[in-house]
Amino acid sequence: MTDISAQSLIPIWEETLQVSPVGQDDDFFELGGDSLAATELSLLIEEKFGCPCPIEDIFENPTISELANALRTP
Repeated sequence: MTDISAQSLIPIWEETLQVSPVGQDDDFFELGGDSLAATELSLLIEEKFGCPCPIEDIFENPTISELANALRTP
């Protein structure tokens, strides 16, 4: 299990979406995210934390806090 906090995901979302500030309860898709941006986000998370982040997780958990919880679940 990887220790991924919501706070640690914020800069990755801001970089991917070119939006700042981003809050923990902001919806990825409402901020302008799409499937291409979700792919980029997934790759950046995998690079930074060394754990898989399936694109499906982003679609099913569209807020930072939801995604962080999903990625922490073994």
